[in-house]
Amino acid sequence: MSRVRSILCLALLNAVVLPLSGAETSNLIRYVSVRSVPETSFKRISEYFDQQENLGGNIILRSQPNHRAGYYFILSLAKSAADVLANGMIELHYFREGENLHILETFELPSPIPDSKEIWLGLTGSSDIGPNASILAWKIVTRNANGAILGSKKSFLWELPPEN
Repeated sequence: MSRVRSILCLALLNAVVLPLSGAETSNLIRYVSVRSVPETSFKRISEYFDQQENLGGNIILRSQPNHRAGYYFILSLAKSAADVLANGMIELHYFREGENLHILETFELPSPIPDSKEIWLGLTGSSDIGPNASILAWKIVTRNANGAILGSKKSFLWELPPEN
């Protein structure tokens, strides 16, 4: 029954989400890793003195900026974000395991953008999937200031394999 549910979820995914433009664009995003990160992982020694979060030149975008703990997608870029993503945005499309609901989170990049080839996208606060849940399928799309797609990556389960 769970296999049928997964197949139905993926079929719904293909029906609801429009294709990007054929093949996956991957010229900007080299790879994506995912993991749960506790709040303490983001605390640096300087915060004990000034009570301000120190990102250390990293690009950390959260669905709820006041919450640090969560489920993070860590994007490794082929180029510096400062060079290509000025005034841009990132879309995170995903399905939670056991749910047939397509969820879209959008993240606007800060201005100015730190000179980094790594971006952390966090599902935090009420968007955090929790320690016992997982993401069934996901797709990340980077867009420039004009809305043009610069790159995308998707999980293996994002779309059904072609029928023979």
